[in-house]
Amino acid sequence: MTCLTLALASHSLAQPIGQEFSVPNLLNNGAETRVPLSDLLAHGKLLFNANWTEQEGGGRPLTKGTGRPLSDPSQHLIGTRAFNRISGPDANSCAGCHNAPYGISGGGGDFVTNVFVLGQRFDFATFDPNDKLATRGSADEEGRAASMETMSNLRATTGLFRSGYLEMLARQITADLQAIRARMPGRVGCRGWDDRAQPEPRRCHDG
Repeated sequence: MTCLTLALASHSLAQPIGQEFSVPNLLNNGAETRVPLSDLLAHGKLLFNANWTEQEGGGRPLTKGTGRPLSDPSQHLIGTRAFNRISGPDANSCAGCHNAPYGISGGGGDFVTNVFVLGQRFDFATFDPNDKLATRGSADEEGRAASMETMSNLRATTGLFRSGYLEMLARQITADLQAIRARMPGRVGCRGWDDRAQPEPRRCHDG
């Protein structure tokens, strides 16, 4: 028996029948500070391109696209209700939408991957005129029947290049503001802090 056969046999024994993981090995918290940068970037690309399965936590059976609980928790978003382009956006992979130009991971997207902003406040968009429960599938917050024009706003899939640096800048500014808040002498103002303290975040120059 060859080494390859032994490797395949041991792999099949380690994977129970029916188990499907797109990323079987994940980094532990804090490992990003010890892993070489090249390996870290490769792992990030793997995560971005992975087609996540239900066994890995893919899907949101009990929540809206906003993260809030469903308006009708008795109708879980599973099976044929697991995916919906309008009240999603739902996808198996980050790269499923962010792949332009030339199939490059992290880029923008074609028209077919456009996002329906605000549509995610609905459980599962159906446009069923008989559905009167607010934000379940057709009726809006005021009970009015929603249409494609009123349920959401169409937006192109944006490119993510350089967004990591912007996120890190936002984290630094947040940390600065939190540190300023922690140094405030007292929370006596009507807004919950000492009105005499004036937070001054770092100045940002882009370009």
